[in-house]
Amino acid sequence: MAACSVKIVYVSAIIFTRLLLPCWAEGTFEAGTGEYGTQRLGVARPMNTKYLIYSVNPGEGFNLRRDVHMRAAVLVKKLNLEEKSNWILVLPPWPHLYHWQSPMPQDDLPWARFFDLKALSDFVPTIEFEQFVSETNGLIDQIIHLQPFKEGWTKFEEKWEVRPCIDRCQYQLIEGRWWGRFFGYNEVASAGDYKCISVLGPAGMLRNVLFQEDFVNKSSFLLERFEAVIHDDYGQKDYWKARSSMVYADHLRSEGYDYMANQLNYKPERGKGRTPLLDGGGSFLAVHMRRRDYLYAHPGYIPSIKGAANQIKRMLEKLQIKKVFIATDAKDSEKEELHKLVSSTMFYNPLSDHSRWQFGDGGVAIIEQWIAAHAKYFIGTKESTV
Repeated sequence: MAACSVKIVYVSAIIFTRLLLPCWAEGTFEAGTGEYGTQRLGVARPMNTKYLIYSVNPGEGFNLRRDVHMRAAVLVKKLNLEEKSNWILVLPPWPHLYHWQSPMPQDDLPWARFFDLKALSDFVPTIEFEQFVSETNGLIDQIIHLQPFKEGWTKFEEKWEVRPCIDRCQYQLIEGRWWGRFFGYNEVASAGDYKCISVLGPAGMLRNVLFQEDFVNKSSFLLERFEAVIHDDYGQKDYWKARSSMVYADHLRSEGYDYMANQLNYKPERGKGRTPLLDGGGSFLAVHMRRRDYLYAHPGYIPSIKGAANQIKRMLEKLQIKKVFIATDAKDSEKEELHKLVSSTMFYNPLSDHSRWQFGDGGVAIIEQWIAAHAKYFIGTKESTV
């Protein structure tokens, strides 16, 4: 048990009977020494290898998490250009997202379920968290919890400062190590130190944090709440390179291609991105129709099912095409109602072939996106993303 003089804020993410201590602390334990050494297992890495893990606010959805990944990837690229270390980006397992509402286990999923890891690694060296654990025994040298400035700001300027934690964290200090729920590796992963840093600015600013004397000799970092920093150069070269590296997994793209061939009579060239429309191909309208949370979060943007059907009919007549593919989170009863009103409506219906159990809700959403991306025309709910 830590000495009572240790000053820190937090609450555990698991049930503990031990004393809870605050997270703001001046500990004496040095990560990477003694029984908690930094021996790497399973793969040969250079001695100067460093790992950057990041996490996102648990309540965030798929597209925001994808966007935050790009910020972290660009940061790792810049670290590798400027420092003599070999930085590796560690992917945080996917939590069970709000929109994944099927009754099946969908916690702590690896990125390979959704994305092509080789394509991600072509931009910056990238590994799953599971591999990080196998290489390091799950030993994280430093947790840095990113937070806003408590007093807010009136003028935007790049700045950061080590400060007391605003929120309560999810770890417990036990015998010099921070323990908690590290992406489901509760019994394996732990951290040597925990600090909160208030930030305002782009992700690249964190290079100055990681090069500080307190951190420079450490080799593994977990940067929590990475959404707190913005893109370095939004829309510029590295932004688009990072975005292009986020290729969907082959098994999901293949499922989308098979559906298009079998149900939409369209066989585009198979690849990692959207290919040019074939002559006479892709002749369907794709509609991204949000329901569920948008019904109360953005009620002014959501038409009734009848209203949506009328809009689709007008578009089909205007575009002179017959088929429409719907990507939606609508209830089955709403899908049935829409199909009765627009008979040419088609859905990727995973319930009929157990695909939802095979691919999970996240995988099904990607398959729908892939199909929609190959349509000749596309319309969608205002301010929604696909």
